[in-house]
Amino acid sequence: MSLVPQTPLENDIASEGTAVADEASESLSPLVMAASRVEVQQWELDRAEQALAEVVQDALEEGTEPEAVAQATGLTTNDVDRLLHTGSLQIIPQQ
Repeated sequence: MSLVPQTPLENDIASEGTAVADEASESLSPLVMAASRVEVQQWELDRAEQALAEVVQDALEEGTEPEAVAQATGLTTNDVDRLLHTGSLQIIPQQ
């Protein structure tokens, strides 16, 4: 907000700018909402993977065989190893 009084022309320009911004905002709203949902889902997945990694590590430290952990979790032994060492099941592509 400007502390300097605006002229009628400045008010018109500001109003037009606000109307264009509102229109753009309305058309982008579904995109913003979808992106927000993806972010929330990714955050929840990250938390779930971290919890799984902790439980897998506990089971292995208690002497459970990696094959048994894999079978109980529905993962491969490679997935169990990756989860244990990286805390994630996501494969990061080599660059």
